[in-house]
Amino acid sequence: MLSLLRRARRNLLEKKNFSHYLLYALGEVILIVIGILIALWISNANEDSQRRQREQFYLGGLQAEFEQSRAKLEILVEVNRQTYSRARVIADAIASPDSVLSESELAVLLFQAFSDDLAYNPNNSLLQEMLNAGRMELLGDTELRKHLTSWSARIERIRQQETSLREQRYRVLDVAREGTGSIRSIFENTGVASGELGLLPSADPGSNLPLLDSPAFENNVLIFILTSVYTEKMHYQPLLEEIDAILALIEKSRVE
Repeated sequence: MLSLLRRARRNLLEKKNFSHYLLYALGEVILIVIGILIALWISNANEDSQRRQREQFYLGGLQAEFEQSRAKLEILVEVNRQTYSRARVIADAIASPDSVLSESELAVLLFQAFSDDLAYNPNNSLLQEMLNAGRMELLGDTELRKHLTSWSARIERIRQQETSLREQRYRVLDVAREGTGSIRSIFENTGVASGELGLLPSADPGSNLPLLDSPAFENNVLIFILTSVYTEKMHYQPLLEEIDAILALIEKSRVE
């Protein structure tokens, strides 16, 4: 093709047909420009394809991470509900003059209500990698990027609230540790003493029933219940909704 073009250009010059030569030269320039534009288009198309492939790779990883994070949070919500539900039974027993809670029943309730330390640990390794490496721009959805970049701040607020809840739980346990109650009674009635701790039964394990007459214990139990319910309604539930929003945006980007 190039040899034919050169031969045609040479013939035009030999015949001194300059007007035709100018037209030819213009056409050659146009062909070169078209060739460059085609090459640029192919290059851009390849770059777009590669960018899209990288985006889909990260979207798939983020989807898996947030689905796992959601499952973890659902379990945590259920554990939190169980703890404050048991604490409510204790609070109702304190308020009722006709309470018939036995020593063993109270010990089990105390163990179930105040033994779990709640801590949400989402799967964020890929998201953190993207933030650290500056790869958020690979995601085409600006709304998704906004949600993802604010995720760390949300988790920090969750951890602060869980710290507050942990402190309230310790305050309840402190009342039992300071002589009004009996930790051994809790351990023996729940099987922890003979099981995990390998302790022999005590001749006098003490009693936790006097806790039901302690205003300090009741106050701390009520504040614990309030903090637990607040943690669920104002932190865990909104975070579940945020995860659902993120997953919806990821799914939208994956099908587009």
